Amino acid sequence: MRKTAILAGLLMFAWGQVYAQPRDGRWEGTNDRGHPISFLIAKGGTEFQIQSLQHDYICPRGGEQRWEHGFGGFAAPIEEDQFEWLYGMDSPTKPEAGQGWVMLVAGTFLDDTHAEGVQEGWLATFSGRSLTARGGKLATQVCPTGDVPWTAEWVGEALAAPAAQVGQIHNPVRLR
Repeated sequence: MRKTAILAGLLMFAWGQVYAQPRDGRWEGTNDRGHPISFLIAKGGTEFQIQSLQHDYICPRGGEQRWEHGFGGFAAPIEEDQFEWLYGMDSPTKPEAGQGWVMLVAGTFLDDTHAEGVQEGWLATFSGRSLTARGGKLATQVCPTGDVPWTAEWVGEALAAPAAQVGQIHNPVRLR
């Protein structure tokens, strides 16, 4: 009787460890602000590769910037149906003023064709109304996006996955 209970407990534990295996291919969706996000899943559902996304950076001293980011070859591992992709500074936190930008995309696969997550970004900028003069020096500010939820679904096979060791960035800037 005791062996049966232990075996049943082990089976229940093992059953709880089953994770969604995302399909390889192209995934597309939108975030809560209505902007598109797209990515590739490769290597048998074990690698996330961001393709494109948009961020609305909202500056505390006024102004807003919409950046559309395009990528190729930047990958993050998928472990237990989750991933976290970080791009930018070496620190996993927001940049200090004057140090560029940081982007984070994190997600979970609900099943083999559906995913959800959050994207967040921080931009240190001199652009637009954020440019100020203080004591004869130019000052920057850090403009965050805040946590922006997104959903995506598998849309088909990938035409050609970029090599994960080569990274390219394309950033058309749109100021509002």
